[in-house]
Amino acid sequence: MTKEPGDDPTPKGESDDDHPSSNSTPDAVMPSAPGPDLPPQDAIDDRPPLNQMAVATLVTGILGMGCLTVIFAFVASRQLDRGGGRGRGHVTGGLAALAAWVIVALIVGFAVQNRPAEDSAPAFNPSLGDCLDWNGQRLDSRVVPCGDPHGAEVALVFSLPEGPWPGAERAEARSQAECRERVLRRYGTRAPIVNGQAYAVPPTSAGWEGGDRRVHCVVAAVPGSTLAGRLPDGDTGFRLWGELRRADCFTASLEKKPAGARLVDCDRRHDGQVTHVFELPGEAFPGVREVEKLAGDGCTRELRLVEEPQADLRLTHVTPTRDGWYQNDQRTVVCLALADGEELTESVVRPE
Repeated sequence: MTKEPGDDPTPKGESDDDHPSSNSTPDAVMPSAPGPDLPPQDAIDDRPPLNQMAVATLVTGILGMGCLTVIFAFVASRQLDRGGGRGRGHVTGGLAALAAWVIVALIVGFAVQNRPAEDSAPAFNPSLGDCLDWNGQRLDSRVVPCGDPHGAEVALVFSLPEGPWPGAERAEARSQAECRERVLRRYGTRAPIVNGQAYAVPPTSAGWEGGDRRVHCVVAAVPGSTLAGRLPDGDTGFRLWGELRRADCFTASLEKKPAGARLVDCDRRHDGQVTHVFELPGEAFPGVREVEKLAGDGCTRELRLVEEPQADLRLTHVTPTRDGWYQNDQRTVVCLALADGEELTESVVRPE
């Protein structure tokens, strides 16, 4: 059939593209984008849930919260026993941490309880004139008969002034200074007996708060020796070397290296006389050799003070020790003129 012009079988408004021919090639299929990676089926967490009380047990145990840790551990254990689940390791860890806290607390408490403290010292309550089995430690001292060999005697008892507790160090310093001063006034020396020394037992803070501000001033024998009988009532004439003054005459057994000598009148028989006394300068102890040199030079310069005696003289000197330098602020050099043979019977020092 002849197709007439204008006879278009395609409806108006449509195109060939809307009606593809049967022999046209179909559209190509586009590949799809890859999807997200999924975990394998056996990697999915199918563990039982973690017990929250067990977690609380671990946290409170690490923080040392004792009561809460025990309570949480008890509840968590009951829940785990009944319903299962995870968390027994947390409970064990929390209890272990709490146990560590308890051990630390016990160690610290034991150390504090056994730490020596000024308040832990027992009261020192001997009476004036009591003799003591003294070895320098108040905890070991006890009252003993004065007729037996003993270490010390209570020479003085006095109280420090009222006021707030000054602290252990200041109470010790004030007690020692006051004790030495009172002993010096009573006996004329800091050591009322040969090879003896005065010590102060200060009050404690506990006693101070209770109104006990007493200081016990005891005169004790040097280590390795003991006292026999009671202390003298007053000045016996004994002086430590550093307490002697120029022109003092004395008796002493120098071979025994005593701590001092006994004063006597110069017109009576005596072993020696003080020719000169001076202080060494400086804050630090200069050493034994330097002290000896300074002492020798100083005493030699003052030989003009020595008269020609009837008997021969041996010139020497007594120097401060390191302990005396720092502990008693003792820096005195004492120059001596000793009888070399017969005793002296007159003064060998020219008057000033």
